[in-house]
Amino acid sequence: MKFKLLLALTMISFNSLAAISATNSLNDESGQLINRVVVAEGGWATVKFTVPLVPSNGSTASCVASWNKDSLSFSTKTPDGGAILSLLLAAQVSGKKVYAQGTGNCNVTSNAESWNFGWIVN
Repeated sequence: MKFKLLLALTMISFNSLAAISATNSLNDESGQLINRVVVAEGGWATVKFTVPLVPSNGSTASCVASWNKDSLSFSTKTPDGGAILSLLLAAQVSGKKVYAQGTGNCNVTSNAESWNFGWIVN
């Protein structure tokens, strides 16, 4: 009985992840390599990936400039921003890919989508 319950819960968990992943298409789940990370004196930072990001709704946010379709921005002045910067630099130094999703707006810089969440792939 315990085995059947564990199996059922595991299947529910995997089905939930598949549903979440299917709607998370800003960047391919396999991730993208980082081209560069730019940090400015004012505390904002932008990560530029090697290829343009793929919008989840079919179109890029209207605030994103044509030269920033491969970028996500964040603030380094917060603990969250420090963690994002650490994640990106660790991935870049190790040559690993990053999966990332934006917020759909340009709250940090006026011409690049803001970072929502992400992780190092592989």
